[in-house]
Amino acid sequence: MDPAGARRMAGSITMECVIAGALSRREEDPMAALFSRSVSAITRTVATDRMAGRRAAWAQKNARGSAQHLYAHLFEVYESYLSEHDLFDQASVLERANLLVDQFRSERHVGRVLVVAETTLVPGQVALLQSLAADTCGGLVGHRKAEWPANVASNLIPEWGLTPTSGSEEDSKRQREPQRSIDSSPKVLQAATRREEVMAALQEIRDGDLSVSDVELAVTDPVVYMPLIRAVAARLSIPTSCEEAGEHSAYLRLVVSLLEWMHSPSEARELAGILRSGRLFSVDNAAELATTLDEFPVSMGMLDRPGLRDSLMEGARRNWSDLAAVDALLQFLRVFRSHRWPSMLSPENAVRRLRESVYALLGDGESTAGFWYRIEDLLEGLRDAPQEPLPSRWLSSRIATILADNSHALPDSGSSIMVVPLAEAGYGPRSHTWVLGMDDKASARSESQEGTHFAGLEPVREGMKAALVRHRIAELRRRKGAYLTLCAPAFDEHDGRGLFPSAALIEHGHVHELQPVNRQAALDIADAATSRSFGTRFQAIEQGRRALAARRSDQWTAWDGRLPSTPEGEKPNLRVSTSRMEMLATCPFKYWLSEILKVPVAPQPSDEWLSASDLGLMVHDLFEQHTRSRAASKAGTGPEDEKAMLLQLRVALERQAIRSGADRPAAVGQRYEELAQSVEQYFDRERSLQGQRKPIHAEYPIHEVDDPESKTIRLELPSGSISLSGRIDRIDETVAGTWVIVDYKTGSWKDFVPAKLKSLDSKLQWALYSMAAARLSGKTVEKAEYVFTSRRGSGWVSAAAPPPEDVILGLLDVLLMRFQSGAFVQAAQKNGVCTWCDFKAVCGDLDERNSQLRAKFEHGSAEIAALYDSWPKKS
Repeated sequence: MDPAGARRMAGSITMECVIAGALSRREEDPMAALFSRSVSAITRTVATDRMAGRRAAWAQKNARGSAQHLYAHLFEVYESYLSEHDLFDQASVLERANLLVDQFRSERHVGRVLVVAETTLVPGQVALLQSLAADTCGGLVGHRKAEWPANVASNLIPEWGLTPTSGSEEDSKRQREPQRSIDSSPKVLQAATRREEVMAALQEIRDGDLSVSDVELAVTDPVVYMPLIRAVAARLSIPTSCEEAGEHSAYLRLVVSLLEWMHSPSEARELAGILRSGRLFSVDNAAELATTLDEFPVSMGMLDRPGLRDSLMEGARRNWSDLAAVDALLQFLRVFRSHRWPSMLSPENAVRRLRESVYALLGDGESTAGFWYRIEDLLEGLRDAPQEPLPSRWLSSRIATILADNSHALPDSGSSIMVVPLAEAGYGPRSHTWVLGMDDKASARSESQEGTHFAGLEPVREGMKAALVRHRIAELRRRKGAYLTLCAPAFDEHDGRGLFPSAALIEHGHVHELQPVNRQAALDIADAATSRSFGTRFQAIEQGRRALAARRSDQWTAWDGRLPSTPEGEKPNLRVSTSRMEMLATCPFKYWLSEILKVPVAPQPSDEWLSASDLGLMVHDLFEQHTRSRAASKAGTGPEDEKAMLLQLRVALERQAIRSGADRPAAVGQRYEELAQSVEQYFDRERSLQGQRKPIHAEYPIHEVDDPESKTIRLELPSGSISLSGRIDRIDETVAGTWVIVDYKTGSWKDFVPAKLKSLDSKLQWALYSMAAARLSGKTVEKAEYVFTSRRGSGWVSAAAPPPEDVILGLLDVLLMRFQSGAFVQAAQKNGVCTWCDFKAVCGDLDERNSQLRAKFEHGSAEIAALYDSWPKKS
């Protein structure tokens, strides 16, 4: 295409703005909101359809549902914009190329047309290639594979032969097979940690007298490796592009965070990150504000809410937080709110407002000006976009994506080692490439685009722009050969775990030839004090293999929770809560991990503003307060008491929403409706029990260390002694003078049916509470109840009379015998009690473990088998 025609090419960002503008004008269409989340995907799909020879009329003709009709409308808007402004896209260029191909061949000599065999082609490209190769010769470079999809060149133009085609059949076979000679194999470096990995690579570059202008470092994880490279390169006085990128990247991350904050549902978290960047020009106490914002994630929409300050102050007093910090946070948020964009604005105004925010936040200096000029270069495509109002939610997200995608796009100055993400490696003139981070985090991800789209929407896949690690290394290996070096750490110093070499390293780097790097010099004093064992390769892998082999054997080992038994004559003396005793009975392996090894449990990520534990505590607190008031004759069960609890519930939800950053009145209202049913069920039950029994205790303590009034219960058993502790939610006294134990539950009721309670299989706490209450008070415990107050529980009550004390003591003695014998066996029944656990990742596949444990019970130690004779989870 001539230069004048090239200036008429419509960029992707221009077409995305056209599509986004068309969607914003169809607010009445419910599908428009759905499509507005995938503007980039829609634009790519329209372009794909056009490349395949389809037009808007085709989309209109084949549209069947509302989504397809909307897609056809957007297709038409896309084409109309190209026509009205006399612009080209890739499909237009392909059409024009097919029209002019004969003229091109007549004016220029075409000797031979070569196409890479695995290149994906559309029909228009096939026609163009066939026309170019007419009266000449066409050939495919590479070799065919049967598993390749139908739209690659080797399947679309099969009549073209592979190149070269001469030679014997054996030569042709050898040419088709990938070469694996030692000379073309990449070198492999292994170091103890990531820091040593970087050091080894840079030392090798320096010791080899390589020109820094001929070397690039490709990293699989820029976030982890860029700071390490900067630090180690500075120690060795080796110039890298990281120095140039450092300040630029810090500014860029701040601007991207600002754009993400504009319309983020977790805007408090984004803003805390901006505060912690340390680059806000006018904020002196940024770190303190970020800490306060973590504790009280206030959103911009909550600033004008009545009672906001009072709720935050109450939470601050409860948590012993700094009250002045809360006021400082609110003042900062009201000022910072000015940087938020309106709901609609044009691309030009968006860039203008972003520039104003950058100068206001970063300061009006030369470094800010230089940084902003680079930002404007990256956003140049917005200048040609139509300047009509667009949804700012989409516009801010799109600008953030553009900046993030180009965060490492720095010019090759030639005076330093280039440091680039793996996806960008190997495209420049530099000969030598080192790839850092070939560990288990560098796993290959599928980018397959197979399958047709629906209504013009292609499937959304995560990591679309990430490099396929295995394919990328294969490509670099073919091109670089011995000039490629793959580097891997053996231990992740940050996460504290062993690293497994990636599939790409195993396939292309010959992992069996991996040699440890024996580095002579320490990086610093702390590094010098760290002991190293050179000569071992991936210790974590070998340890994992030993653990698997031990688990798969038919004997009990330490990997199954088999520990040395207590010395003979020494009886255990356990101080344990009733819930932990239940854990020991249900899954001794979990007890061992949690209570003996103290294995920390990672918090479960959740987007819910009200977690299950918070919900349970909220309901429990309401019921506890009412029970205490009734026991003190300060409250009853009338309508006024119910209304008072409902008001307390509303206040508690509102305060939790404020503290959790939930700016969603509808969500709060929904939760209130759900929990209001629990309150109604609670009072209905209380009224039905009037005249039969009354509450006399709330949070009844059993051997609480921090409660001097709590009584001690110590059980002397043949195998040892147990001191129990805990708190009973509620105790009622009947008209006959007997006691009833009450425990409130907000979860599922399925494991609490009376038959399971009476079997003392998975639920033991209720029986221990009954026995403890009877011993401490001298009262007769008539029964224990679990009351399910949630909507799904519907107020259902599961009750059981306590078993005889000798049955409970006999069971506890069996548990002590197992404890003394060091037999902490895992309960691995998939459909039994072992359905979910904090330590599920440690246990592995439940079906496989159950099979292994069954074999151990049959062929392993007879002593352990005897200890678990009565265990229902044994097989």
